[in-house]
Amino acid sequence: MADAPSRARIASTLRKAREARGMSLDEAARHLGISTASLSRMETAVSGVAADRIEVLARLYQVKIQDIFEGQLTGMPGMVDQDRMHAAVLLVLETARTMRVKPSPAKVADLVVQVYRREVERLLADPGAAVSFSQAQHVDYVSAALMR
Repeated sequence: MADAPSRARIASTLRKAREARGMSLDEAARHLGISTASLSRMETAVSGVAADRIEVLARLYQVKIQDIFEGQLTGMPGMVDQDRMHAAVLLVLETARTMRVKPSPAKVADLVVQVYRREVERLLADPGAAVSFSQAQHVDYVSAALMR
């Protein structure tokens, strides 16, 4: 039988999920309609988190409910992913424009997917890395790929 999730593990995972979403404690509490102090108590394991509240938090942070209980964050497709994909598209198109090249739509699509994958791998490899899209990490890769 699997061990029950600990209050501390849930609290820690909730904090990590909020931070990964780029939300401040105040902003998240406002979205939830609770005080910052209440959310802080949940994230520090001073107080427990009701099951219905975990569902709301998972939806707000765009993570799986199961991940909160297991202490891991794999995430769900959502606005964070869409924002990251949007940034990858802009990077590829702007780099092509700057280089004065006209890649085929298929090449643009392939590059966007590769940049997105590299970005996700960067985040998975270094959970402490900045959550926002790292254009500098990919511009040389895109430039080299556009020259091929």
